[in-house]
Amino acid sequence: MVAGWAHACDGLTIDDGNMLRYMTNPRCLDASIGLGADVDLSGSPWTPIGTRQAPFTGTFDGNGFTLSNFAIDGKVGEPGAGFFGVLGNGATIKNVSLTEVAIYDDDTRQVALGTLAGVVAPSSTVSILDVTVDASPLSGTDAVGGLVGRVRSAAVTLSGVDVTVDVYGDDDVGGVVGSAPFHSSESSLVMRSVTA
Repeated sequence: MVAGWAHACDGLTIDDGNMLRYMTNPRCLDASIGLGADVDLSGSPWTPIGTRQAPFTGTFDGNGFTLSNFAIDGKVGEPGAGFFGVLGNGATIKNVSLTEVAIYDDDTRQVALGTLAGVVAPSSTVSILDVTVDASPLSGTDAVGGLVGRVRSAAVTLSGVDVTVDVYGDDDVGGVVGSAPFHSSESSLVMRSVTA
């Protein structure tokens, strides 16, 4: 089934874990993709979607469904770990709930951790809309956030976000965003109806 739609991610509706795992394919990283059902990702470790070299820049619409039971141990070889590893310019994530998430860093890589996304890439404009997180504890060393681990030199809009999670780390820890050093006019974080 996967081979048949590998070239046609745009407009895809996902209703199981196998299809969702295919979103890491480079052909899907700039697509508009939606959920058609609740998806349980238990059973094997989750590989975050989007990397430093190839961030996710598309639209992910949860359509009100829930992603549950994904786990990451931080050993991903990337700067960020979460459902998405790295979000890039133009990415929009909306209408989704995340529950029963377990993410931790092994204390050696200093990976930025966030339930939804580890990192928002520099020089990106990203929107996160109507997202709910009710997760297990997140534990790391640097840049640990209940929603996003690190935002740097990027413009991020958060609206309708509700985060319930215990977050632990040594430096730059936050209930919504872990690290957001806004040192220039290129950086902004707009929050509307955000609770943590």
